[in-house]
Amino acid sequence: MSNLREVNNDILKDWLNFREKDLCSLTCDEDKKHHIYFDEISERILERVLKRIENMLKNNLVFLMRILWIILIIGMKSIIEMGL
Repeated sequence: MSNLREVNNDILKDWLNFREKDLCSLTCDEDKKHHIYFDEISERILERVLKRIENMLKNNLVFLMRILWIILIIGMKSIIEMGL
């Protein structure tokens, strides 16, 4: 990226900085009353997602265990019938 030149009067950069200050600031009293705690929200979302994944894995494991039991029973029945 050495081909980028340094610009002293960067209008786009100034505009983006202005918009960031304007959009991210709490401009009125109502906004100041309702502060958003992004860390808490992201932790809650992560907890819920992990719980859903854990439940899904448990359900899949139970399903796989049932299938294995069925295969084992069929296999044992075939072995027993072959001996007789």
